[in-house]
Amino acid sequence: MLEGIKERLVPLIGSHDIAFNPNVKYRFCTECLVDSKYFDRNHIRDLLLPLGDSLILAGSTTRLKLHIHTNAPETVFTILSQFGNVRRKKVDDMKRQVRHRNQKLQEIALVVDSASDISDDIAEKYNINVVPLRLSFDKEEFIDGVTIDNATFYDRMENGKIIPKTSQPVPRDIENLYRFLLTHYKHVISLHVSDKVSGTYQGAIQAASRVDSKKITVFNTESGSIGEQIMAIKAAEMIAQGNSVHEIVNFLTGLHGEFKMIIMLETVKYAVKGGRLKPYLGSLLKILGLVPLVTITPDGKTDKEGIVLRGKRGWKPAISKFKNFFGDKVPDEIGIIHANCKDKAKKFEELLRTHFPKAKYYYGEFGPVIGTYAGPGAMVFIGFSNAKIPPPPPKSESTLDKIIDRLALPSGIGKLPVLKKITHRN
Repeated sequence: MLEGIKERLVPLIGSHDIAFNPNVKYRFCTECLVDSKYFDRNHIRDLLLPLGDSLILAGSTTRLKLHIHTNAPETVFTILSQFGNVRRKKVDDMKRQVRHRNQKLQEIALVVDSASDISDDIAEKYNINVVPLRLSFDKEEFIDGVTIDNATFYDRMENGKIIPKTSQPVPRDIENLYRFLLTHYKHVISLHVSDKVSGTYQGAIQAASRVDSKKITVFNTESGSIGEQIMAIKAAEMIAQGNSVHEIVNFLTGLHGEFKMIIMLETVKYAVKGGRLKPYLGSLLKILGLVPLVTITPDGKTDKEGIVLRGKRGWKPAISKFKNFFGDKVPDEIGIIHANCKDKAKKFEELLRTHFPKAKYYYGEFGPVIGTYAGPGAMVFIGFSNAKIPPPPPKSESTLDKIIDRLALPSGIGKLPVLKKITHRN
């Protein structure tokens, strides 16, 4: 009976006490509102029960509030869309919450947004928390990386007529994450896509001010996608070795202006549809077999880098521009990320390695934030110079060590003997 009461408290308290069930069977706590003229709740319940547990259907005859624990939130929302307008979608990763709740209080938590295109494996490895952006195809809304995956996204782009639109995370999602993390960490560092590209950074600042701005540092990466991801990995490595918030932020700030990102389009089709390129220019480039190169400026703006031949013929000119940026410097960290074209990206990586064989390489697939405008087949590569993280801080002596160091030793004794632990036997 007590467990049933606890489950019904969930929508009221706004967060889960995962300690009730440390062995999470269903990963995502899923909630939403549905508006319609009439609901057959029994029918909806029968459709949703096979998808999870802790199902709660509340509300009136015209507005339904749903709560369910499930591994398929996208399927839940798709089913509900058949009955009315689905809004106020909310999905919490309970698996990650369990891990935070079961560990001791740490110094620093790390947050990124889904514009970083960070994979679940990387986020898990480096203990990085992800705030998802939203995207929509006309009136159909999705949560990036949660209710739509990259494969589905690119399939809908290639085969559908509607160009998706992206939007920043819902403010309450960021705020709730900050509040949760500060119950398990002393400070939060939150890295975000360039504020010239998205309003996510400003939204994070506002969320931090509503929670505790003294314990939350919001950082503008002046980048995005694989660039933001590499910065997050660097920050995670510094957290692991014991660097302070101040040291981490200073290091990340030093990377501004030390990286070069180039976006290579496969086609101008999506840039035209998305309003980033005028139709007559798109038609001209298509006839000539050309595509524009796009870059991120040092202050985080997107800008034109030049025009190259489409496909592999444009790779060498793009790499030449990349090398010219660094001059005598050599990038020690390079990231390559693609839009549903893994084999092509691997071949490009092989070419890039002939120019920079000693660099450390990162690899992945980018999602809707860049994919909306670049389109399937596009690739992004970025290089960082001076990206080697500083050494860990020296270990500070304890108060007892300092007192012992000041003690005057008896004549003839150069140092105190090492004390061994004595084991008492019964």
